[in-house]
Amino acid sequence: MEQNFKPQLEEVKQAISAGEKSLSLAHNLEDKLKSAKNWGFSDILGGGMLSGVVKHNKLEDAQIIANELQSQLKLFNSQSAGITIDENIEVSIDDLTKTIDIWWNDVFTNVSVYNKTKKYLDKVRELQTNIKHALERLYNLQKELETKILRQ
Repeated sequence: MEQNFKPQLEEVKQAISAGEKSLSLAHNLEDKLKSAKNWGFSDILGGGMLSGVVKHNKLEDAQIIANELQSQLKLFNSQSAGITIDENIEVSIDDLTKTIDIWWNDVFTNVSVYNKTKKYLDKVRELQTNIKHALERLYNLQKELETKILRQ
């Protein structure tokens, strides 16, 4: 009796789609964080209130993308059996730090926010690598299933 691999192939394709959307969101998040980091560097060099406001706007935008990415990763994890990607992505600066950073604009707070932004950026890059590895496994599985279907 021949085994029907088509349902498995469809599941793998759905998982790949969710993974590709996750990777795209991770790239968007990386771009926002890089921009926030650049504005943070400008802020450290004396960019003033404007650079602080722009930096925090970028970080707020990054948090929105991070929330979308968490939801997409949950979907990806649920659709890809045996593959689990850490869904915990946080990009947050507490309100007190934000207020001090913008209004008092001291170098210590600027450096602290800059370092947090770098840490978030590193985590997103690690996440991208994990998603890429998971997608590679799924692409290979897709090829195997397509080969099995062709041989039937």
